[in-house]
Amino acid sequence: MSVRLGKISFFTIILFLIFIYNGNDWLRQLENNLPSKIVIDGKKSLTIQNAKRLPTEGKNYQTYSRFLSAIGRTHVHERVRDAIIKSYKILETTQPNIIYVYGETGWKNGGNFWPHKTHKNGLYVDFMVPVKKENNPATMWLWALNGWGYYVRFNENGVHDQYSISFEAIIEHLKALQETCKLFSLKIKIVIFDPALLRLLRKTDLHQKLNSIPFASQKAWFPHDSHYHVEFEIIK
Repeated sequence: MSVRLGKISFFTIILFLIFIYNGNDWLRQLENNLPSKIVIDGKKSLTIQNAKRLPTEGKNYQTYSRFLSAIGRTHVHERVRDAIIKSYKILETTQPNIIYVYGETGWKNGGNFWPHKTHKNGLYVDFMVPVKKENNPATMWLWALNGWGYYVRFNENGVHDQYSISFEAIIEHLKALQETCKLFSLKIKIVIFDPALLRLLRKTDLHQKLNSIPFASQKAWFPHDSHYHVEFEIIK
């Protein structure tokens, strides 16, 4: 009996690991073709129907966690999905050496998304900051013990241990997002980024590319230094 249970446990672990690695992409293939629909209660869009999963990875981007994507924490409105994927295609040319990492977005049918106070309707996306190591593009190790990047803290100079934030890569990303939003009847409503780091971003030579993108002026309830939060808006 113990041998049989041991075999069951072993194969269960193997299947679980396979699901962690491939689950999000498998489940994407099973998604329905129904359009995403924002559900409005009064003046607030509180939830969504038929949100779509973001791809686990592409040529120059990847999820913050294969496991958390597999269990459904990276759903967005279909227009947001298409704008994000298209923006990464642009970045293959403008930032060819950068691997971008997206973070949490929301559930398939929206609603409360702990620990976030927003992310309820498929229009909110967190993007992990692109980083450099010894002035070369790098990718941080994101896992459970650092909250898949959310518990990583950058100082007021944009530095964490041996990593420094690539502000130029953030600017190019947001600019590409703004361009692709227009293709899918979206716009960037607001970006939340740590105020001290936002000041550094605005000191870069490329900062004028973002003059038409609104940034929050107040510090958020949770640190937004290891990621920047983008809220999208449907314009028609």
